[in-house]
Amino acid sequence: MRTYGADSGRLDDTDRSAESGSFKVSEEQKKLSFWQVLGSVTSSFLGVQKNERRERDFRHGRARDFIMVGVLLTMVFVLAVWGVVQLVMSVAAPTS
Repeated sequence: MRTYGADSGRLDDTDRSAESGSFKVSEEQKKLSFWQVLGSVTSSFLGVQKNERRERDFRHGRARDFIMVGVLLTMVFVLAVWGVVQLVMSVAAPTS
């Protein structure tokens, strides 16, 4: 809906759906932050994610973000396990 501003006499742009009671949310507000994606992926790795977060992820998240963070966390996990194994092997190996 376009209306004339009371002070300036210019046309003001307002949301067309404002009359029906629903307001549009900007794209920046819908997009999940890196920390929200990281928290969701970490929770899913542990299997303890809340239903409301899962619904938020499906509503506002992008699959690409979750896949990239999931691959990154998987690589970190594999490298951490490898590092622990290397440490244990070096400590447990008999020295000649």
